[in-house]
Amino acid sequence: EMLMVKNKQLESKLAEAKRAADAAQEQVLVLKQQLDDVERKSLEQGALVAKLEEQVYQSNAGSKDTRGFSAVHLSALLENEDEEQGGSHAHGDSPLSPSRRSAPQQEASNSMVAAVAEQRDRFRSANAALEAENAAL
Repeated sequence: EMLMVKNKQLESKLAEAKRAADAAQEQVLVLKQQLDDVERKSLEQGALVAKLEEQVYQSNAGSKDTRGFSAVHLSALLENEDEEQGGSHAHGDSPLSPSRRSAPQQEASNSMVAAVAEQRDRFRSANAALEAENAAL
């Protein structure tokens, strides 16, 4: 009879362990789905950033201050703009530097760069949040 009681206890523990394993497996599936969603959103945002960069490039295609400029280099241009605003200017008097542009061109370029930089910063913060969420998963 003592063996029967012990057997019942072990069977109930086994059933409980199976339920816990099933619940953990379901949670793993949910987390994998969330991870896939976060990765997909990250890729979509990267594609959207590239599309926005291309649109900015296309809008500046007829401008005289776009020598050597391409959508691929927009991020570098924005980084240079950040450095200039921070007080360091590593590239000297480049064709895109403010001293080489006329006042209307400089004003238009500054407003365009400011708008794109703001959009870039929003995407970066959203991407950082998604990456943090991804890391937490």
